[in-house]
Amino acid sequence: MRCYNCGVEVRGRVNVCPLCHNKLEEEENPGEDVFPVFPKGRTEKKISFNRVFWFVFFNAVSICVAVNIIFETQFWSMIVAAGLIYVYVLIKNTILSRTEISKKFFFQTIVLSTIFIAIWLAFFKQDGYNMSWVFEYVLPILYAVSALAYGILIFFRVHNFNDYIIYELFIIILGVMPLVLFFCGVIKLGIPALICFFVCLFVFLSNLIFSWKFVINELKRRFHA
Repeated sequence: MRCYNCGVEVRGRVNVCPLCHNKLEEEENPGEDVFPVFPKGRTEKKISFNRVFWFVFFNAVSICVAVNIIFETQFWSMIVAAGLIYVYVLIKNTILSRTEISKKFFFQTIVLSTIFIAIWLAFFKQDGYNMSWVFEYVLPILYAVSALAYGILIFFRVHNFNDYIIYELFIIILGVMPLVLFFCGVIKLGIPALICFFVCLFVFLSNLIFSWKFVINELKRRFHA
């Protein structure tokens, strides 16, 4: 099509000039469409990582549970399930994900806690195994390191650090739980739990001292206070 008013050729199946809005006249050799129509073909199904993982997960866990039931052993299948979930989180939410590092830290902490608790649930009733180390050593160290990492990131004002506050608060709350278990008599060794508590308290007070305006404003915004 051609607009003789503007002296331009217009590609595509249109009847009005986009410049002067006058009616176009058709030439002998019309141009191709601006958006060519592609022939419809058979679409190939792509095998996603999620489908492959959950296929492997359900089959592996089902086999392990069946072995536990048949041979009447401890439910070590829970460890297999927790380990596979950790692999999923590690690949999907840490390696392949483009989310903020604050969310990656948080998911790693929660999933690792779930794995060790699953190990404790699987073996704490078995004779000859003392699984108190999960709550006496592993979880306090995990929460202390995670809280300290959040405190350092917030102190140095990394990008989008306002997302770090809420995750840090959850980790600090988790860091108090080992000390609560010690006072309740669930665990006997309280030194790691006490160290974890003071690390979480130190991180929280440091944020209040050096960034108290930001922390208060962010908490008000988060909880609509």
